[in-house]
Amino acid sequence: MQQFIIDNWIALSGIIGSIVTFFTGWKFRTINVKKEGATALESIQKVYDTFSSQTNKKFDELYLEIKSLKEENLQQRKSIRELQKDNRDLHKEVAKLMQKNNELLLENQRLKLENTTPAS
Repeated sequence: MQQFIIDNWIALSGIIGSIVTFFTGWKFRTINVKKEGATALESIQKVYDTFSSQTNKKFDELYLEIKSLKEENLQQRKSIRELQKDNRDLHKEVAKLMQKNNELLLENQRLKLENTTPAS
């Protein structure tokens, strides 16, 4: 066996070197794939973090806008109720004035009739 190794040491070292090179290269490729996977995962995480941050900012802006609109809506409803009350009061006042106007017109006609009829 020793004689065989001595006689063929160049071929054997080439075969052993090729095997070692194959496994070493395979190990490096595996490490590179894992690194690329980790890099891709980090990139995805950064994109997600950016998206999440932007979405949260937009959500906060929309929340504040909705809150502001609700407050404005409440104020407008309050103003509408006040205007409706004022409108009702004005309608009542106009109705009273119309009634007073009708009474005065009747009184005016009655007085005209008294003035035009001859006294006996």
